Amino acid sequence: MGKAVKPIKNIEDELKLIRHLENRDKRVYIYWLIARSGAYRSTEVLNLTVEDIERCLNKGYFDFREQKTGKRRDLPIEQETRYILNEYIRDKAGYMVLFPSRTGYNQPITYRQMQRLIKSYGLECGIKNIGTHTPRKSASYQLYISTNGNIEEVKKLLGHERTKDTYRYI
Repeated sequence: MGKAVKPIKNIEDELKLIRHLENRDKRVYIYWLIARSGAYRSTEVLNLTVEDIERCLNKGYFDFREQKTGKRRDLPIEQETRYILNEYIRDKAGYMVLFPSRTGYNQPITYRQMQRLIKSYGLECGIKNIGTHTPRKSASYQLYISTNGNIEEVKKLLGHERTKDTYRYI
């Protein structure tokens, strides 16, 4: 079994990675933005379609249902993220997957492949132990820091029932 992924605690390191992703692979960049913006799990993001994003943009918030818990978490979409998502989906049909695999027609990228890409691009930036869960862990860590250690806020963001689970993230 591989090492557990970690949050990126240094915001400058994360910004460096995000800029790298933007230039290196738009799919991974958009995945990171969505997963990070709401501390979403990969299962909630990887199978999204253009139509799903259009619906969210029209509402002004992400309205994903957690596959793990079945809970729904509605989180506002920041203005800059709105703009980036609109640009990304501009000439795409609603039925198209948001993160297409490079093999097959309109097939979403697999969890394993996204994990490999994030790990590889992270290493290109000098960041180790990252993967598909890192945006979620990084969002929770930064919220914890910005709220002066308010674990209840982080717990709410992550949709956890037990504080013990939340502490593992940070």
